Amino acid sequence: MQEEVITIITAYKSGDSLVVTIPKHLEKRGLVKSHQRFFVKIDEYGRIIYEPVEPKRLSDATAE
Repeated sequence: MQEEVITIITAYKSGDSLVVTIPKHLEKRGLVKSHQRFFVKIDEYGRIIYEPVEPKRLSDATAE
């Protein structure tokens, strides 16, 4: 799959955390939904990756 730049967002402070938002049009395309959970990963280039947690994948991760 090729990468596609969707938009540029700005992280902001909320309590002790930083928050990033997911653009609304990605929800409209069915790519994300409210209260969806994500794995947060960092690759070898230092990129932050948010990967949706799927029920099968969650059971794999908790078994480790």
